[in-house]
Amino acid sequence: MNDWQHYQTAIDRGIAWLLEQQNPDGSMHPVEEGIGGYYKAPYAFSLTGNVAAGVRLLDWVGENNFAADGDFKGRWPRLEPHGKYYHYANSWMVCGAERLGQFDISRPAAEFLMSLQNDWGGFPTVGPSAKAGDSIDLMSTPIAGLACLWVGAVESAQRTGDLLVKMLEEQPMPDERMYFIRDANGLVVDFPQDEATQHVIDTAKEKQWYFIGGACAAFLVRLCRASGGSRYLNAAQQYIDFCTRCGPDRYSTPQSGKVGWGSALLYGMTGDDKYEKIARAVGDYLVESQQEDGTWRNPAVSEEAYVIMDATAEFVVELCEIIEGFAMGQRA
Repeated sequence: MNDWQHYQTAIDRGIAWLLEQQNPDGSMHPVEEGIGGYYKAPYAFSLTGNVAAGVRLLDWVGENNFAADGDFKGRWPRLEPHGKYYHYANSWMVCGAERLGQFDISRPAAEFLMSLQNDWGGFPTVGPSAKAGDSIDLMSTPIAGLACLWVGAVESAQRTGDLLVKMLEEQPMPDERMYFIRDANGLVVDFPQDEATQHVIDTAKEKQWYFIGGACAAFLVRLCRASGGSRYLNAAQQYIDFCTRCGPDRYSTPQSGKVGWGSALLYGMTGDDKYEKIARAVGDYLVESQQEDGTWRNPAVSEEAYVIMDATAEFVVELCEIIEGFAMGQRA
């Protein structure tokens, strides 16, 4: 018997708000904020059965913000941080469009995305302006790997998975810190201290980018299911196990959502109750932090409309993924 009805209720409230933000032409309000205001919505619509809304949005994107080369650009600008982390939004769009069966969007977009993959399996953070040896990060690269999986490009996904395994092996202080930027020379461990949060997760501090470990784990579990590679499952466990050593807020900030996602899929794969407990802690936090209007906020970023749209769509997705993980774990 399941006990995740409160998650489903939160999902229903969140998706109802997202549907209210859709304009008659299929775009999401406010359109001026560009891809940052809608890039997670197709995935959320696909998981919640709102196919018509997802298709209408993608029709609008195809007419207004999709180029012949498969990149998401056109009428509306790409605002920060989607210039700095260029392909992150593209990857989410590939996942959502593929799930909705809109192959005229997902397949060219996936080809563009895979054209960015470098020789060592990563996706340079800056996107199409990258030069040989430019750095990759463990926020956007795992989601790019997930996009590869959704379109059946398992070989490209495996190259990304192998890189994520390698980055674990390269960690100089694996019990205390996780460096998540890498260039052609290896992990980037030297950086200005005022930029530390954007380079390393420090277990001795709070308000860290916990989602790094969760994103890696979620992708690696899916990759293990697609390829059967046990090393990917082992790496997924290592990424989540690192999260368990982090600060006391590791399961209770907007940066925790992907930790719940990755942990739930690990529970579904292994049946290990410790991952179920982590996913439940994060899921319960998401339910408790939902606003009265069904939205979620991410004060660490801003209170702008596109951030509220981003957080709400993402947490709908993550609660859906947590339910999936629980169902698989109980089946096992």
